[in-house]
Amino acid sequence: MATAIAEDAHAVYVDIVSGGSDILVLAGAASSAALAAFVLDRLPDIAGVDAVVSQPVVAVHVESGFAAPGVLPRGARELLKGDRRGTLRPSVGRVDDLDWLICLELSRDGRASVADIARATGASSSTVARRLSRLVTEGALRVRAKLVPSARPRSPVVWLGMRVPPAAVSETVRDIARLTGVNNVSLVAGAHNLLTKVTLPHLAALEAFEAKIHQSNPDILVASRRVVLEQVRHLSRIFDARGDVAQIVSIDHR
Repeated sequence: MATAIAEDAHAVYVDIVSGGSDILVLAGAASSAALAAFVLDRLPDIAGVDAVVSQPVVAVHVESGFAAPGVLPRGARELLKGDRRGTLRPSVGRVDDLDWLICLELSRDGRASVADIARATGASSSTVARRLSRLVTEGALRVRAKLVPSARPRSPVVWLGMRVPPAAVSETVRDIARLTGVNNVSLVAGAHNLLTKVTLPHLAALEAFEAKIHQSNPDILVASRRVVLEQVRHLSRIFDARGDVAQIVSIDHR
């Protein structure tokens, strides 16, 4: 069932989780109508889906791939000590069809050369090189290397849903983003208003992580905890049960 969901271009992240639901999906769409069609029509039609609970993401404040403390050797920690965290800002430029095709080719093969992308898109190499430079400079394209699950340390990953007083959201985002292991901090609408993804050295460390959150603001309530049992999809990659890439799928949800 999770793989069937992951094969839809709109399902950008798919995790099998424990705690309140069986599968957590982060979906993307070009319009509200397209997102509604995915959530209300296609998801319920997948065999085995009994119910769908959705929470719109209002803003993504932090989205990165930081390792849990204690799982990296000293040399790697020294190379990665300059963590960059902060609010994601929308691109300042317009993305046209060629820009999108270039991004799609990179989603299939992040190591594709300019010449490879030029052949695939029908544009000249010089045009592709200029477009890539502009997309990166304007923030429309972010390049990041990420190991497949089978090659990473077996560190537990947990999604936390929190209720934060509206007046304290900005300060809370800054405080949580500073904590080691935080991968994602998103403002959402629904039963809780802040969604955080954290990688921990071991599951027992969750208590200490939540204690740090409460130290920053005692009024924060952790409303849900979902432990990732298996990562099924990350952007254009679908993984098998061993954590190896099983499929490369489209992220073209235009």
